[in-house]
Amino acid sequence: MSAPARGTPEEPGRHLSARSGLNLAIPDQGRGASVPMPGWKPAGRGGGRLAKADPRGASRTCPERGRTDAGDRPSRAGFRCLGCGCGGGADHEGALSVLAAGQAAIV
Repeated sequence: MSAPARGTPEEPGRHLSARSGLNLAIPDQGRGASVPMPGWKPAGRGGGRLAKADPRGASRTCPERGRTDAGDRPSRAGFRCLGCGCGGGADHEGALSVLAAGQAAIV
């Protein structure tokens, strides 16, 4: 909903003040405000633990070996580990790397 809240002089639009206020409020919500929010979910669903994992460089990290190499990304969408040969989509492999980092943080 961050589209501009404007109209034309002939048709000025509707609810412009509400939209412009919302458009100002959306970018003000930083990532720091959303990080503590998921903390209530494990407790409300019968227990569990919440682990933070640093996602930086996850799409360049092999989820099996934990090895990072810039050559593992032959294309923007692809991932192929030069060490062990595992590979697939960069987003999928990155998600597996973040999962492995989160599981390691819990142990």
